[in-house]
Amino acid sequence: MALRYQGRAWSYAQFWQRVEEATRALGVGRGERIAWLGYNHPDMLALPVDNLDLAISNSGLDLLNIFERDPFTKDLSLGVLDVHSHRIESPTEVKERIMRGVGVLPKEQIWVDPDCGLKTRTVEETVGKLRAMQAAVRQVRAGAV
Repeated sequence: MALRYQGRAWSYAQFWQRVEEATRALGVGRGERIAWLGYNHPDMLALPVDNLDLAISNSGLDLLNIFERDPFTKDLSLGVLDVHSHRIESPTEVKERIMRGVGVLPKEQIWVDPDCGLKTRTVEETVGKLRAMQAAVRQVRAGAV
């Protein structure tokens, strides 16, 4: 079996058929960027993309719990800044969010990003948040866990 989810199983042939159906239905080709708006479901793994971006920082990274039960097979852009808040996170807070992701997925699958966009924040807030994110990434890469 290629995939098992909530009591249902797909063979590799069935899974590939779903990939082709999703590709045709969406008109998506390799290297193109798309947005998925929906529930976490095996169908999102059938999309012909290498990376999915989940904007989940302002929800406490709650969707990562799903990946503890059902392995995530793509790279994940993990939003680590709450872009809905004016408060500038500390590097320690951001590092904790990164480590929460690393606790569920292999670090090679995680791409750290702000979490959506920062266009609703002031320039000062944006710069402060990005500096905190950069410092946190450096700490994680240096092994300062």
